Amino acid sequence: MPEPEKLERGKKFIEKGDELKQQGNLEESIKSYQQAARVSPNSDEPLMKLAAVYEELENWEEAVNYYYQVVSLRPKNYKAYVQLAQGLKKQERNTEAIAVYQRAMLATEGLGPKLSKDLGDLFSQLQPQKEAIAAYQKAIELKQDWPANFYAKFAQLLQQEKLLDEAITYWQKAIAVSEEEKPWRLYQSLGNAQENHGMLDEALISYKEAIQSNPDLAKTGWKIYNSIGDIFIKKERLEEAMKCYQKVIELKPDFPQIYRKLGDIFIKQQKPEEALQYYQQAVSLSNA
Repeated sequence: MPEPEKLERGKKFIEKGDELKQQGNLEESIKSYQQAARVSPNSDEPLMKLAAVYEELENWEEAVNYYYQVVSLRPKNYKAYVQLAQGLKKQERNTEAIAVYQRAMLATEGLGPKLSKDLGDLFSQLQPQKEAIAAYQKAIELKQDWPANFYAKFAQLLQQEKLLDEAITYWQKAIAVSEEEKPWRLYQSLGNAQENHGMLDEALISYKEAIQSNPDLAKTGWKIYNSIGDIFIKKERLEEAMKCYQKVIELKPDFPQIYRKLGDIFIKQQKPEEALQYYQQAVSLSNA
Protein backbone atom coordinates (compact mmCIF):
# COMPACT_ATOMS: atom_id res chain seq x y z
CA MET A 1 0.00 0.00 0.00
CA PRO A 2 1.44 3.43 -0.95
CA GLU A 3 2.55 5.62 1.96
CA PRO A 4 -0.06 8.39 1.40
CA GLU A 5 -2.82 5.78 1.47
CA LYS A 6 -1.43 4.29 4.68
CA LEU A 7 -1.40 7.71 6.31
CA GLU A 8 -4.97 8.36 5.19
CA ARG A 9 -6.20 5.07 6.62
CA GLY A 10 -4.27 5.72 9.81
CA LYS A 11 -5.84 9.17 10.08
CA LYS A 12 -9.34 7.65 9.89
CA PHE A 13 -8.53 5.19 12.67
CA ILE A 14 -7.16 8.06 14.78
CA GLU A 15 -10.32 10.11 14.21
CA LYS A 16 -12.41 7.12 15.23
CA GLY A 17 -10.23 6.61 18.31
CA ASP A 18 -10.59 10.28 19.25
CA GLU A 19 -14.37 10.01 18.96
CA LEU A 20 -14.47 6.88 21.12
CA LYS A 21 -12.20 8.50 23.71
CA GLN A 22 -14.42 11.57 23.86
CA GLN A 23 -17.35 9.25 24.55
CA GLY A 24 -15.42 7.72 27.44
CA ASN A 25 -14.94 4.40 25.65
CA LEU A 26 -11.23 4.13 26.32
CA GLU A 27 -10.79 0.41 25.65
CA GLU A 28 -12.31 0.72 22.17
CA SER A 29 -10.30 3.86 21.47
CA ILE A 30 -7.14 1.86 22.24
CA LYS A 31 -8.10 -0.72 19.60
CA SER A 32 -8.66 2.01 17.02
CA TYR A 33 -5.33 3.71 17.78
CA GLN A 34 -3.58 0.34 17.59
CA GLN A 35 -5.06 -0.17 14.12
CA ALA A 36 -3.77 3.26 13.16
CA ALA A 37 -0.30 2.33 14.41
CA ARG A 38 -0.35 -0.88 12.37
CA VAL A 39 -1.36 0.74 9.07
CA SER A 40 0.96 3.76 9.48
CA PRO A 41 4.02 2.45 11.34
CA ASN A 42 6.12 5.51 10.45
CA SER A 43 3.79 7.90 12.25
CA ASP A 44 4.28 8.74 15.92
CA GLU A 45 0.78 10.22 16.31
CA PRO A 46 -1.08 6.96 17.09
CA LEU A 47 1.67 5.96 19.54
CA MET A 48 1.31 9.28 21.38
CA LYS A 49 -2.48 8.79 21.44
CA LEU A 50 -2.09 5.29 22.89
CA ALA A 51 0.32 6.48 25.55
CA ALA A 52 -2.08 9.28 26.53
CA VAL A 53 -5.00 6.84 26.94
CA TYR A 54 -2.92 4.53 29.11
CA GLU A 55 -1.91 7.56 31.21
CA GLU A 56 -5.60 8.32 31.69
CA LEU A 57 -6.10 4.72 32.80
CA GLU A 58 -3.05 5.09 35.09
CA ASN A 59 -1.45 2.13 33.35
CA TRP A 60 2.01 3.65 33.52
CA GLU A 61 3.81 0.55 32.26
CA GLU A 62 1.95 0.62 28.93
CA ALA A 63 2.20 4.41 28.70
CA VAL A 64 5.98 4.21 29.14
CA ASN A 65 6.17 1.42 26.56
CA TYR A 66 4.51 3.61 23.92
CA TYR A 67 6.54 6.70 24.78
CA TYR A 68 9.70 4.65 24.36
CA GLN A 69 8.45 3.67 20.90
CA VAL A 70 7.84 7.33 20.08
CA VAL A 71 11.33 8.54 21.03
CA SER A 72 12.82 5.62 19.13
CA LEU A 73 10.86 6.65 16.04
CA ARG A 74 11.20 10.41 16.57
CA PRO A 75 14.32 11.17 18.66
CA LYS A 76 13.53 14.90 18.74
CA ASN A 77 9.96 14.57 20.05
CA TYR A 78 10.38 16.80 23.11
CA LYS A 79 6.90 16.15 24.51
CA ALA A 80 7.43 12.38 24.38
CA TYR A 81 10.59 12.67 26.48
CA VAL A 82 8.73 14.77 29.04
CA GLN A 83 5.84 12.32 29.30
CA LEU A 84 8.16 9.32 29.31
CA ALA A 85 10.13 10.72 32.24
CA GLN A 86 6.90 11.50 34.11
CA GLY A 87 5.64 7.95 33.54
CA LEU A 88 8.90 6.51 34.84
CA LYS A 89 8.67 8.75 37.93
CA LYS A 90 5.16 7.45 38.56
CA GLN A 91 6.66 3.94 38.72
CA GLU A 92 9.52 5.20 40.92
CA ARG A 93 11.99 4.30 38.16
CA ASN A 94 13.92 7.47 38.95
CA THR A 95 17.33 6.41 37.68
CA GLU A 96 15.76 5.54 34.34
CA ALA A 97 13.90 8.87 34.31
CA ILE A 98 17.18 10.72 34.79
CA ALA A 99 18.65 8.85 31.82
CA VAL A 100 15.65 9.95 29.74
CA TYR A 101 16.14 13.60 30.75
CA GLN A 102 19.81 13.38 29.86
CA ARG A 103 18.98 11.74 26.53
CA ALA A 104 16.45 14.51 25.88
CA MET A 105 19.14 17.09 26.60
CA LEU A 106 21.33 15.59 23.89
CA ALA A 107 18.53 14.99 21.40
CA THR A 108 16.77 18.35 21.74
CA GLU A 109 19.82 20.55 22.45
CA GLY A 110 19.05 21.36 26.04
CA LEU A 111 16.19 21.13 28.51
CA GLY A 112 13.71 23.87 29.23
CA PRO A 113 13.45 25.40 32.72
CA LYS A 114 10.65 23.08 33.89
CA LEU A 115 12.56 19.97 32.85
CA SER A 116 15.74 21.27 34.43
CA LYS A 117 13.81 21.73 37.68
CA ASP A 118 12.31 18.22 37.40
CA LEU A 119 15.76 16.80 36.76
CA GLY A 120 17.03 18.57 39.89
CA ASP A 121 14.15 17.09 41.89
CA LEU A 122 15.05 13.59 40.72
CA PHE A 123 18.75 13.98 41.43
CA SER A 124 17.99 15.27 44.93
CA GLN A 125 15.78 12.22 45.60
CA LEU A 126 18.58 9.89 44.48
CA GLN A 127 21.25 11.73 46.52
CA PRO A 128 23.70 12.84 43.77
CA GLN A 129 23.51 16.38 45.15
CA LYS A 130 26.10 18.02 42.89
CA GLU A 131 24.06 17.03 39.86
CA ALA A 132 20.88 18.28 41.53
CA ILE A 133 22.49 21.65 42.26
CA ALA A 134 23.69 21.94 38.66
CA ALA A 135 20.20 21.16 37.36
CA TYR A 136 18.55 23.74 39.64
CA GLN A 137 21.14 26.34 38.64
CA LYS A 138 20.34 25.65 34.99
CA ALA A 139 16.64 26.07 35.73
CA ILE A 140 17.37 29.47 37.30
CA GLU A 141 19.47 30.51 34.29
CA LEU A 142 16.55 29.72 32.00
CA LYS A 143 13.82 31.21 34.17
CA GLN A 144 14.14 33.85 36.88
CA ASP A 145 10.59 33.93 38.25
CA TRP A 146 10.24 30.65 40.13
CA PRO A 147 7.83 30.45 43.09
CA ALA A 148 9.01 30.50 46.70
CA ASN A 149 8.83 26.71 47.16
CA PHE A 150 11.39 26.20 44.36
CA TYR A 151 13.90 28.60 45.92
CA ALA A 152 13.26 27.06 49.35
CA LYS A 153 13.93 23.56 48.02
CA PHE A 154 17.14 24.76 46.38
CA ALA A 155 18.21 26.60 49.54
CA GLN A 156 17.64 23.47 51.63
CA LEU A 157 19.77 21.43 49.22
CA LEU A 158 22.56 24.01 49.32
CA GLN A 159 22.41 24.08 53.11
CA GLN A 160 22.70 20.29 53.28
CA GLU A 161 25.86 20.59 51.17
CA LYS A 162 27.25 23.26 53.57
CA LEU A 163 27.08 25.92 50.85
CA LEU A 164 25.75 28.39 53.38
CA ASP A 165 26.36 31.68 51.54
CA GLU A 166 24.36 30.40 48.57
CA ALA A 167 21.71 28.86 50.83
CA ILE A 168 21.17 32.17 52.62
CA THR A 169 20.81 33.95 49.27
CA TYR A 170 18.06 31.57 48.16
CA TRP A 171 16.23 31.58 51.50
CA GLN A 172 16.12 35.37 51.13
CA LYS A 173 14.91 34.97 47.55
CA ALA A 174 12.16 32.61 48.71
CA ILE A 175 11.03 35.17 51.30
CA ALA A 176 11.08 37.96 48.71
CA VAL A 177 8.78 36.14 46.27
CA SER A 178 6.58 34.35 48.81
CA GLU A 179 2.85 34.89 48.40
CA GLU A 180 2.42 34.51 52.16
CA GLU A 181 2.10 37.81 53.96
CA LYS A 182 4.26 36.49 56.79
CA PRO A 183 6.30 33.45 55.69
CA TRP A 184 7.51 32.54 59.17
CA ARG A 185 8.81 29.10 58.19
CA LEU A 186 11.11 30.68 55.61
CA TYR A 187 12.39 33.17 58.20
CA GLN A 188 13.04 30.26 60.57
CA SER A 189 15.00 28.42 57.87
CA LEU A 190 16.95 31.56 57.00
CA GLY A 191 17.80 32.00 60.66
CA ASN A 192 19.01 28.42 60.86
CA ALA A 193 21.32 28.90 57.86
CA GLN A 194 22.65 32.16 59.28
CA GLU A 195 23.23 30.57 62.69
CA ASN A 196 25.13 27.67 61.13
CA HIS A 197 27.23 30.21 59.21
CA GLY A 198 28.14 32.07 62.39
CA MET A 199 25.99 35.08 61.51
CA LEU A 200 24.46 35.19 64.97
CA ASP A 201 23.11 38.74 64.95
CA GLU A 202 21.47 38.22 61.57
CA ALA A 203 20.05 34.89 62.74
CA LEU A 204 18.49 36.57 65.79
CA ILE A 205 16.74 39.06 63.51
CA SER A 206 15.40 36.26 61.30
CA TYR A 207 14.23 34.14 64.24
CA LYS A 208 12.49 37.13 65.84
CA GLU A 209 10.77 37.83 62.52
CA ALA A 210 9.64 34.19 62.49
CA ILE A 211 8.16 34.56 65.98
CA GLN A 212 6.37 37.81 65.15
CA SER A 213 4.83 36.36 61.99
CA ASN A 214 3.99 32.86 63.28
CA PRO A 215 0.20 32.43 63.58
CA ASP A 216 0.60 29.06 65.30
CA LEU A 217 3.12 30.01 67.94
CA ALA A 218 1.59 27.82 70.64
CA LYS A 219 2.33 24.66 68.63
CA THR A 220 5.47 25.48 66.67
CA GLY A 221 7.07 28.47 68.37
CA TRP A 222 9.06 26.42 70.87
CA LYS A 223 11.61 25.43 68.22
CA ILE A 224 12.28 29.06 67.38
CA TYR A 225 12.65 30.06 71.04
CA ASN A 226 15.01 27.12 71.48
CA SER A 227 17.16 28.36 68.59
CA ILE A 228 17.21 31.91 69.94
CA GLY A 229 18.23 30.58 73.35
CA ASP A 230 21.08 28.63 71.77
CA ILE A 231 22.36 31.81 70.11
CA PHE A 232 22.26 33.68 73.41
CA ILE A 233 24.31 30.84 74.94
CA LYS A 234 26.91 31.25 72.18
CA LYS A 235 26.98 34.98 72.91
CA GLU A 236 27.23 34.25 76.67
CA ARG A 237 24.02 36.14 77.38
CA LEU A 238 22.81 33.62 79.93
CA GLU A 239 19.84 35.50 81.38
CA GLU A 240 18.34 36.04 77.94
CA ALA A 241 18.97 32.41 77.04
CA MET A 242 17.21 31.35 80.23
CA LYS A 243 14.13 33.41 79.35
CA CYS A 244 13.96 31.75 75.94
CA TYR A 245 14.32 28.27 77.40
CA GLN A 246 11.61 29.03 79.97
CA LYS A 247 9.39 30.03 77.06
CA VAL A 248 10.12 26.66 75.46
CA ILE A 249 8.94 24.94 78.65
CA GLU A 250 5.71 26.95 78.53
CA LEU A 251 5.04 25.80 74.97
CA LYS A 252 6.49 22.27 75.16
CA PRO A 253 6.91 21.10 78.75
CA ASP A 254 7.74 17.51 77.71
CA PHE A 255 11.00 18.40 75.89
CA PRO A 256 13.79 16.84 78.02
CA GLN A 257 16.69 18.60 76.34
CA ILE A 258 15.51 22.05 77.40
CA TYR A 259 15.76 21.09 81.09
CA ARG A 260 19.35 19.95 80.51
CA LYS A 261 20.14 23.29 78.89
CA LEU A 262 18.70 25.18 81.85
CA GLY A 263 20.67 22.95 84.18
CA ASP A 264 23.84 23.84 82.27
CA ILE A 265 23.09 27.55 82.70
CA PHE A 266 22.71 27.15 86.46
CA ILE A 267 26.03 25.27 86.58
CA LYS A 268 27.70 28.22 84.81
CA GLN A 269 26.07 30.51 87.37
CA GLN A 270 27.40 28.28 90.16
CA LYS A 271 23.93 27.28 91.32
CA PRO A 272 24.25 23.48 91.63
CA GLU A 273 21.01 22.93 93.55
CA GLU A 274 18.88 24.57 90.86
CA ALA A 275 20.88 22.77 88.18
CA LEU A 276 20.22 19.40 89.85
CA GLN A 277 16.46 20.00 89.83
CA TYR A 278 16.46 20.61 86.09
CA TYR A 279 18.74 17.65 85.37
CA GLN A 280 16.42 15.39 87.38
CA GLN A 281 13.44 16.68 85.41
CA ALA A 282 15.29 15.94 82.16
CA VAL A 283 16.01 12.37 83.27
CA SER A 284 12.41 11.88 84.39
CA LEU A 285 11.04 12.99 81.01
CA SER A 286 13.61 10.93 79.10
CA ASN A 287 12.51 7.79 80.97
CA ALA A 288 8.80 8.51 80.64
